[in-house]
Amino acid sequence: MQQIIVKTIATVIFFTVLARLVSELAPSLRPAPPPISKPAASTPSAPAPAPALATASRSALDTYFIPANAHGQYTADVVVEGQPLHMLVDTGATWVALRNEDAAALGVFPMASDYKVLIQTANGAAHAAPVKLRRVQIGSIELFDVDALVGEAGAMNVSLLGMTFLSRLSGVEIASGALVLRK
Repeated sequence: MQQIIVKTIATVIFFTVLARLVSELAPSLRPAPPPISKPAASTPSAPAPAPALATASRSALDTYFIPANAHGQYTADVVVEGQPLHMLVDTGATWVALRNEDAAALGVFPMASDYKVLIQTANGAAHAAPVKLRRVQIGSIELFDVDALVGEAGAMNVSLLGMTFLSRLSGVEIASGALVLRK
């Protein structure tokens, strides 16, 4: 019985000291948040190569944690217009950008004459059509009327959750190897 009490006290002391160290070191370990820049609408950022799948988890209400995948990228399952869609969360992308094939699966079909925005993608220059997404949700974070682009067929490797969504959140940061989104 005495051994159990000693081990319990040692465990409590260990975690108390650990919590103090983490709280003291955490501010110095956090990188500065990336600057939010909005280039001209005709030159959205190019997407990164297609990422490997990663599992995202939600902790507190209106906070969503996305661990980095093996390539250091952040991917998550996002609900767009009520349909699940696997997306790369990209703070370097000015727009939420949907692959043409993903947009079609969501029932979003821009007219051929709508593809007027010139974009740079991993596959080179292409055109995209501006659209407004009624609802975009990741975990418990839900936004309405999100500006987005739909790329020409074959122009993009992956859909992007970019700054037209992320800039409307109260916080976007990297902590302990995860991208943390706060509503």
